[in-house]
Amino acid sequence: RGSLFIIAGITLQGCVFGALLRPIYFKSEMADKSKSKLADTSTSGKTKDRLIARLKNVLGLSLFKMPYFVVFMLANVFYAFGYMIPFAHLVKHARTVGVEPQEAAFLVSVVGIGEGVSRISYGWLLNLGLYPLLRGYIVCTLGVGLGLLFIPFAQTYPSMAVCCLFVGIFAGSCSAQNAVFLAEICGVSRLGSALGIAYSLVGFALLFGPPVAGRLYDITGNYNVSFYVAGGTIMLCVLMLSALELHRTINAHQPSTDIPDSGGEAKNTQHKDTDEDI
Repeated sequence: RGSLFIIAGITLQGCVFGALLRPIYFKSEMADKSKSKLADTSTSGKTKDRLIARLKNVLGLSLFKMPYFVVFMLANVFYAFGYMIPFAHLVKHARTVGVEPQEAAFLVSVVGIGEGVSRISYGWLLNLGLYPLLRGYIVCTLGVGLGLLFIPFAQTYPSMAVCCLFVGIFAGSCSAQNAVFLAEICGVSRLGSALGIAYSLVGFALLFGPPVAGRLYDITGNYNVSFYVAGGTIMLCVLMLSALELHRTINAHQPSTDIPDSGGEAKNTQHKDTDEDI
């Protein structure tokens, strides 16, 4: 109980530091805001439409019109749902295998240690630009899913510790990339709204993960099913991200048909300008 109070006190410090932050506005955003203000003052009435438009702008609901953003969010929801399930049953599963209580509780710390180290190290690796970012994210997500699927097959403490470390390392690598992909998909100017939507949806997935794990145990009387479901949902996330990367790769290699036409139009306009000058 005392440790929970300490964690709550540390977390509340974020409210203090968050209140001291000032929003950063880009020049393009300031220009758009000034235009919107002029439009609002010029048009009288229709206050309801303006309020709805402002609300959509604040919440960033227009981001759901972007297919890449929607697919990435759905993949993150499945990932968060599957990733939270093992924490509800990891210690109890280790106890049923025959691990001592203190060693079984330390398995959660093994996941946390691996995640903390990988967040820093993988962030440095991302800056090297050795491979496409989304492909690296898919590999890390695949590692988390495989690690969860192999935990039921680990019947000794060293093997379970290896699986937990495996899960923690790849999970930390995934956590270090979310903001990067959202900035790439939605743009830096809309990153705040994208992160807000992402954390909200992921929060609901994290909330429903442990109750589903408990219900699975009540039905089956076995902790292994929870790990299979967790790994399966993360594998579904891998399939969605792989389809997204495949679609992006195909679109990147498709030759654009607009360039020759625009070039031809440019050449025609140049000829017209030279004729007029002559």
